[in-house]
Amino acid sequence: MTLKKWHKIMFLLFCLVITSGIIYHSSLSNRHQAIVKTYVLHSLNIIDGEWITDANSQNIQLTSPTFHIDNIYKSMEGPKASTYYTLDAKKDNLHWMTAFKVKAINPKTNNQLSNDFVCHFNIDYQDQEHHGKWKLLERVNKQYPRLLSLSHGIENIRFPKGYGFPFFSNEKFFITTQALNHNIIDTTFNIKHQIEIEYSDRKTLKPLFPKTIYMMLPFKMDAIDVPHNDIPSN
Repeated sequence: MTLKKWHKIMFLLFCLVITSGIIYHSSLSNRHQAIVKTYVLHSLNIIDGEWITDANSQNIQLTSPTFHIDNIYKSMEGPKASTYYTLDAKKDNLHWMTAFKVKAINPKTNNQLSNDFVCHFNIDYQDQEHHGKWKLLERVNKQYPRLLSLSHGIENIRFPKGYGFPFFSNEKFFITTQALNHNIIDTTFNIKHQIEIEYSDRKTLKPLFPKTIYMMLPFKMDAIDVPHNDIPSN
């Protein structure tokens, strides 16, 4: 096979891969398009894909990778990023989380942007690890191990004075943050999310235990266009 023919075959294969990728991407939902797009942009280092972490004796700060906003992204649809975080893997000191905050910032200047670009921020503890440190293994798998979720409109929270969530410095947490864009359609831009977690070493705080709350909203059956004989019985 001649070199010219080999180049032609490689070019055709390249075009086939690109075309297939475009077709596949266009068939995805808006949410999954954002996931694929963000992964490609981070993997190719077109935008910053690294988490930045910093901590002192009272504050933990995590800055997310860059999110590229080029579309309307409703709740649970926007670019997102996740990471595991441990305060100090070499120590086993007891600390208390007392306050949480998330905000959108400009990746170049670090100036705060509108929090309309924050969909939510979640922090999950590792169920077996956390309860195992307290010898409370009977609590494992009793509920989803989410410590806290901040969402659009509630971007910061502080526990009541004298209370906190106990954790150890070598304990691992799973952090997720997701972008939002309800209104801007005439431009593209980049944002980051900056997360701040305040913690204390005080020995006199009272421990808080997260509980999952399920809410149901009332509705009228006659407002739903479903034949009564198709409604499942209890």
